[in-house]
Amino acid sequence: MSAWAAALSEPYEIVEVPEGWNTLSQLSDKLEVSESTLLRRLRRLVKEGDAEKKSFKIKLEKFHREVAHYKLL
Repeated sequence: MSAWAAALSEPYEIVEVPEGWNTLSQLSDKLEVSESTLLRRLRRLVKEGDAEKKSFKIKLEKFHREVAHYKLL
């Protein structure tokens, strides 16, 4: 059980999101498009190889979370 305790006590590593990467929410605000419409378009761009999707561990208001970010290629 001590292996579990050690593994779970590791601090959550927060990374700085590189320039050019945006969350769905950020893009929705900037482009003034609903998140549902934008998500559909982003999935298509990623599938076609015109955009990249990557998750970054970031700090939100009260907690840390892994959030998908998108970047045009």
